[in-house]
Amino acid sequence: MWAMVAFQTLTGTEPFSHCNPVQLMHMQLNARPSYQYIKNEKWRKVISKATDKSIFPKPPHFYDATTIDHFLKKGIEKRYLTAEEILNDLK
Repeated sequence: MWAMVAFQTLTGTEPFSHCNPVQLMHMQLNARPSYQYIKNEKWRKVISKATDKSIFPKPPHFYDATTIDHFLKKGIEKRYLTAEEILNDLK
């Protein structure tokens, strides 16, 4: 979540926006923000890694809770584990 706040702070725009709540949820699960709006290369890389995720091939309602949990955990494994890792990449 902190990466989405940082994205919005650095770009002045929301990472995802749509008037249809189902489409917005789909974007939050499967899309990546437009990182080209982040001018600072270090911040772009950090936010990109912090928001990395596994893509759901089908909408989540097609999966049971165990499979959803698997997709979410797989995406989390790609992200930073500690704030120290983030600070090191920003140096």
